Amino acid sequence: MNKRLADSASDKSQPAKANKNRLSILGLCQVVALFTVLLSIVTLFAAWHWVCELFSHFKLQYLASGILCSGVFLYYRQKWPAIVMVSVTMLNAWFVAPWYFVTDKTGHPDALAMRVVQFNVSTDNSQFGEVLDWLLAIEADLISLQEVNDDWSQALSGLENQYPYQLVIPREDNFGIAIYSRQPFTANSVMAFGPAQLPSLHLVQNFGGKQLNIFATHPPPPVSTPLIHQRNMQLAKLADYIRRTADNPTLLLGDLNTSMWGFHYRQFMARTRLVNARQGFGVLASWPSFLPLVRIPIDHVLLSPELYVRNLELGPALGSDHLPLVAEITFRK
Repeated sequence: MNKRLADSASDKSQPAKANKNRLSILGLCQVVALFTVLLSIVTLFAAWHWVCELFSHFKLQYLASGILCSGVFLYYRQKWPAIVMVSVTMLNAWFVAPWYFVTDKTGHPDALAMRVVQFNVSTDNSQFGEVLDWLLAIEADLISLQEVNDDWSQALSGLENQYPYQLVIPREDNFGIAIYSRQPFTANSVMAFGPAQLPSLHLVQNFGGKQLNIFATHPPPPVSTPLIHQRNMQLAKLADYIRRTADNPTLLLGDLNTSMWGFHYRQFMARTRLVNARQGFGVLASWPSFLPLVRIPIDHVLLSPELYVRNLELGPALGSDHLPLVAEITFRK
């Protein structure tokens, strides 16, 4: 008798427990959904304030959150929350999905290719040997590095045999910059754009019988009103200069401290008419390396339309808070 009563009580507790779990899952999902909706809407006003633009860099995370919440709401038959989250998911997919589709396959299969590396090594990173070994192993033709200080400049002296052509501007303030090349430059200069007067590099190199303009830059991070102004002005002044040199093919490498969804990034691309090497290869989020779930794509390889990207991929974690980008570039047919 007592056993039957105990079994009956246990049977009654099961639905109550399941309902409690259901409410907990829905409650958590509702909180996540609320933040996802609000932040997705805020990003639509990125041109109005730098804080709104700051949130625009996390489109990939909003998309993943929207898909997850939509699935939960549909499973539990929550009609209106599901409709809202499916709509928000579609909104973010509009910005993210195109990066995974190849729109142009006109690269010349037999043309000379150039392998380039873009990497912010991080001033505080002490894994000098690992970075040097990887750079030598990847056998790139051109290497663009940011946050190069005196320690990094000395540590990378091991590149000299394979990369005898170098332009290295070490600094201790996170804005040192360097380019290492296997091929000689026909011209090179250190330039400063915008009020921060941070160094950018402009090199000219023969590539496939043409003179290739190569730029490397690293504007300030957008973490305060003065710094965001400096970043925007550096990008704007650089864009004007690139337009004046557009007679030759152009390659731009750098940690731009903005993703493809930033308002000022879009302005920069419109002014320069460059294209992002990511097209067809995915978002390839590069920062921060130690937090995969919140990574955003702020390191870039940009090029003029006459150039074609055969391949683009992320490199390994090498102690920096950034992941390297490795691109193979050639001319179009």
